[in-house]
Amino acid sequence: MILLLCRLEVQKVTVESMTTTMTGDGILVHATTTAFIGGKGLAGPVVSILGYEVHGDVTLKIGISTNNTQCVNLQVQDKDIKVKKVTLQITDMLTDTLPLPVPLPLDNIISQVLTVAMKENFQESESCNIDFSDFNECKNSTGLFKYDVKSSRISTRGLFISYCAKALFNNNIVPVPGSPLPPDPKNANISLTLSHMLLKVIITLSAKQSSAKMNNLTASITKIAYFFQSGNKIQATYWVTVEKDGESVANGKTTLIISHNCKISKDKLILSIKIESSEHSVTPPEAEDEVQDIMHLLLKKFLSAFNEMTSTWNVPPGITSNPLTNVKVQVLKSNDLQAAN
Repeated sequence: MILLLCRLEVQKVTVESMTTTMTGDGILVHATTTAFIGGKGLAGPVVSILGYEVHGDVTLKIGISTNNTQCVNLQVQDKDIKVKKVTLQITDMLTDTLPLPVPLPLDNIISQVLTVAMKENFQESESCNIDFSDFNECKNSTGLFKYDVKSSRISTRGLFISYCAKALFNNNIVPVPGSPLPPDPKNANISLTLSHMLLKVIITLSAKQSSAKMNNLTASITKIAYFFQSGNKIQATYWVTVEKDGESVANGKTTLIISHNCKISKDKLILSIKIESSEHSVTPPEAEDEVQDIMHLLLKKFLSAFNEMTSTWNVPPGITSNPLTNVKVQVLKSNDLQAAN
């Protein structure tokens, strides 16, 4: 019997049941399987006629691979197999035709031998791994921001990935300051939380590159502030210096009410805005007639720069096998942005 066992091969495996459990240090996958065993070489036909069925439990421990700064990959870190029962298909045929059952020492002898033999091959076999190609397909997110994995962990709640971000602006790298993030939403299969600092960097860079020239006048934004309002609106205020021949002739202030709608589609953030109202003021007031046209032109320049930058707003690659697609983005009390489904 041992000689036959050494020449066995698995012809087919069926999974009877499978459960996954999130733990503090990984994901445990437990499967109940049935392997149909055939034979190779001269003993092959005999083994195939006997029809071995190996019933067992397979346990895989899945952890995080940390050798990638762009994406988080999963890998099987430990494997274990336990043969619980071995049956012969020929036994069923014999008991149907003979008055007495045919006793075979399957559980005590064959199970132990198979467990040892299969464990030795199981630890080395790539075919026993889980195919993570969909999950681990690493497509670097391209656009305004470059994201690097800061940390990742698996807990009882799921897989958590934290990123650091840099803005790629005019061939320069602009770091995005870090900030505490709010808790993940409950009862969500997947969620993405974006720091409000990303939007702040976009607004700041848009203001810096916005300037206007008209009739020997030059206008530029010196300061900008904004805050969210209810009803998907933002109030933004920026301050302007208007110069003529290199000398300041007026200071301006513009206040905007902007409505916005935002969603995540795969690796992009899609933002649409609409100006609900705009209000300009000038100091000294007597300079208003002279600078009002350039103030309007500066607003157009600022909105154009902002729209151009937000059109390339990318988000971290996350899990490529289960991306967020056409998911609405909510503004939290912390001013951070969050999407979940």
